[in-house]
Amino acid sequence: MTPDTSSAQTIDFTFSTVDIAIARLQERLRGSVLTPGHADFASASAAWVANTVHNPALIVLAETAQDVVEAVRYAREHDLPVAVQATGHGAVAPIEGGLLINTSRMLGYAIDPETRTARVEAGVKWAHIIEDLHKHRLAGLCGSTTDVGIVGYTLGGGTGWFSRRHGFAADKVIAFDLVTAAGELIHVNGESHPDLFWAVRGGGGNFGIVTAIEFGLIELESFFGGAVMYDLADAPAVFRAYTEWVQTLPESVTSSIAILRMPPLPMVPEPIRGRAFITIRAVGPVTGGEFLIEPMRQLAPVIMDTFGCYPFNAIDLVSSDPVDPMPELSTSHLLSDIRPETIDAVLELAGEGKDFPVLMLEFRHIDGAARKASLTDSAANRHDAPWIMLALAVPFAPEIVPAIEAAHTAVAKALAPVRTGYTFLNFVMKSDDPTDLTRTSFTPGIYAWLQRVKKEWDPTNVFRFGRNIRPEA
Repeated sequence: MTPDTSSAQTIDFTFSTVDIAIARLQERLRGSVLTPGHADFASASAAWVANTVHNPALIVLAETAQDVVEAVRYAREHDLPVAVQATGHGAVAPIEGGLLINTSRMLGYAIDPETRTARVEAGVKWAHIIEDLHKHRLAGLCGSTTDVGIVGYTLGGGTGWFSRRHGFAADKVIAFDLVTAAGELIHVNGESHPDLFWAVRGGGGNFGIVTAIEFGLIELESFFGGAVMYDLADAPAVFRAYTEWVQTLPESVTSSIAILRMPPLPMVPEPIRGRAFITIRAVGPVTGGEFLIEPMRQLAPVIMDTFGCYPFNAIDLVSSDPVDPMPELSTSHLLSDIRPETIDAVLELAGEGKDFPVLMLEFRHIDGAARKASLTDSAANRHDAPWIMLALAVPFAPEIVPAIEAAHTAVAKALAPVRTGYTFLNFVMKSDDPTDLTRTSFTPGIYAWLQRVKKEWDPTNVFRFGRNIRPEA
């Protein structure tokens, strides 16, 4: 008797060449390959900047430098562009298609207190090493928050609370391990590949994927610093006093002034929830720092004052930046000066009683060591600009985006007389055109030099996402 097979299901055991290639890639990795539909795909591609939504074709969760090599070689074989992300703080544009290499699992690091150096892998944040640094009375040139990845922050230049005394983080770099667009792991320093070493320090992730970085540390156990908040009604007097004060300071003090509009959210402490302020932040030495900063603490009735002597591992207290992912629309400009008329224009736009949909309008004073190194030392920004302006807004709802964009345009117009025409690469943000503004992060001569290095190491622009430098034509 012949069995009836008319209702039997047919199981298709055929696999595509892509499936086979992905399976073979996984065999070569210690980490993981994720395809769309995988339970962890969304979390592995998520950026800290929550309104940047990546949509890669494939994700490699790398655990070793060799994993990155294999991922780049796979991308090369299949003609895929490559993006890299650790924390996603620098996610300025969504990734569409291509291969995303997530380095957040690469968490190895070593600190050498004798040579005052550190070596960290691509996923390490400043927060991961800060306790060990403090234990040895050492510090790194971190930014306003230790929640960011060291590699991405440093590649973009890296400016923080010690910039006026010690310069940009990029200039502390001793060497990189880097995977090229050809899928080769190379060691890069001032002797082995001098042009590449120059370009990577300040030119971002355009030239390869840095899997590890070695950099110098500074001797520092404690600092005097913090922030003082005044009501926004006192902004005219406070702003003017601050700009006069900074002209008298030694380079041991780095500071900023900002207009803050705190949202009415439960995460914001009650005394400042839903209110607007002008705040001065500063970091200086323990010895003499209180004397230098004290004048800024007596300008008007104080709403909040956090100034004091703190250990280095408390550096996040100064800026108190948020650590949870959030949507963000920001813009930034390098400024040649802050004049009385500049203050008037800013307060006319964002002062008391103004409907200004920007959470923070900050002016960071960087005049000092950060601007003294030679242009040939690194590609980190070296323009004649003692100030960085950062305007940061949080689009809690889509309908407020047009108002935020209009506010950014108005800020640029108000600052036109003192804008240099340049930006700082770390602050090329989502609300800007990242490719065009990457060009304005450098003088024309420096940008042309970066393009030549790009053409040598990545002629087909494999690493094209984000703050891209296109190869020289």
